Amino acid sequence: MTALSGKDRIMAAWKGERPDRGLFNVDIGPHYSPKMNKTTNDYFGNIDTAIEIQVKSVADFTSDIITVPQNMFGWFPYKQLYRFKTRTDEMGDGKIKTMEQVEDMEAVPVSEIEGLKLLSRSINKIAELAPKHASRVAVFGPMIDSPRMVGLEDWIAKTIEEPEFIHKLMRLTTDAATARAKEIIQNTPVNIVVVADTFASISNISPKIYKEFVFPYEMEMFSALQKAAGGKKLVGLHICGFVDPIMEEIAKLPIDWWELDGPSSLQKSFEATKGKMMVRGNVGGEIFSEGSKDQIYQAVKKCYETAAGDPKYVCSTGCQIPLNAPLDQVRHFIDAALQYGVRQ
Repeated sequence: MTALSGKDRIMAAWKGERPDRGLFNVDIGPHYSPKMNKTTNDYFGNIDTAIEIQVKSVADFTSDIITVPQNMFGWFPYKQLYRFKTRTDEMGDGKIKTMEQVEDMEAVPVSEIEGLKLLSRSINKIAELAPKHASRVAVFGPMIDSPRMVGLEDWIAKTIEEPEFIHKLMRLTTDAATARAKEIIQNTPVNIVVVADTFASISNISPKIYKEFVFPYEMEMFSALQKAAGGKKLVGLHICGFVDPIMEEIAKLPIDWWELDGPSSLQKSFEATKGKMMVRGNVGGEIFSEGSKDQIYQAVKKCYETAAGDPKYVCSTGCQIPLNAPLDQVRHFIDAALQYGVRQ
């Protein structure tokens, strides 16, 4: 019997089928750089180098998923994503403070975003070079764009002092993030499109703020992205930090894929989703730099035991692993996943 590919496993699980073993992945592109006589600066500074390293890393370290290098797009200055119609103010982190600024802002059309073109090229190259892996890409959502524009503390304060400012900014950034993600969904071969709404966690904002100022926009955005995907690609959400108090809301979102960070409860995520979506997570990244082999094995074992054989579970880190994590630790994670993810 021919072994399933990583892509086969992910797609089978998405449909509710049971693949031949438990699913897992870990992203180690920059960590793998030294094995190719490259530095992390080489990885983050050149998209072609990053692609080469990423492809080699998943060939050497088993993973069902390959994440598309997106650093050249993700951290582009805001002046390449948004612009003023008439004002000459500087566009950047913490620079947007007034309603007049927001009312004069517009999103740069997707056809003009150079970083998006680079990302699309990266996706196509990854699909060509690693066709047996499910390809995953993360694109920034409104809860990265809007808090960074204003500054997180000021963004939170304005939900009380000037709520219409936040709603107007969320309207702009939601429309912009939706347009960028739709471009990726409709015009690239990527399998999993994840919207990263980093600052939406309860590590940063209250449940009340999430429900009033974030959830309605995420609901609208994901509804539009599901329509664009047409059931052919997985649409997902990544929120960094603690989300237990808003799990019921997240479970209502029309998403196929939810990435759960380390501080949150994996058990509660299964209780909330009831098999409606795939759940990826949530081994803490710090264990890769600070933990022992036994601790890694126990963390992986606990995740699989919590999943209780759910075919839609993907064992992974909650977020990125520290850049100083040795590759031996990654090998321990993979060995543990192969041991504890065996189908009974």
